[in-house]
Amino acid sequence: MKEQKDIGLRQKHHFYFKNGMMDFAAGWLLGYSQIGGLSPGEIYNCLNKIEDNRPDTWVAAFSRMADYEKKEAQKYEQAGDLTGAPHNAFR
Repeated sequence: MKEQKDIGLRQKHHFYFKNGMMDFAAGWLLGYSQIGGLSPGEIYNCLNKIEDNRPDTWVAAFSRMADYEKKEAQKYEQAGDLTGAPHNAFR
């Protein structure tokens, strides 16, 4: 199998992580957040819990956020708010 190049090496500056791939993914997620999914603040909350060069911490941080969003959606649903529940449930 051909060795994959680090897509982050194309960047001259790293903004969040020293690992180029992780930094690229962080920037991509922040850009994508403008059209759906987590808000930039929620993404930064996750990014602050991630350790550079530790992909397992990436998975753990976003999994915790998904659990939080699911609980929030359930609260809205139990309160009868059918507009807030899907907003949190389908992020």
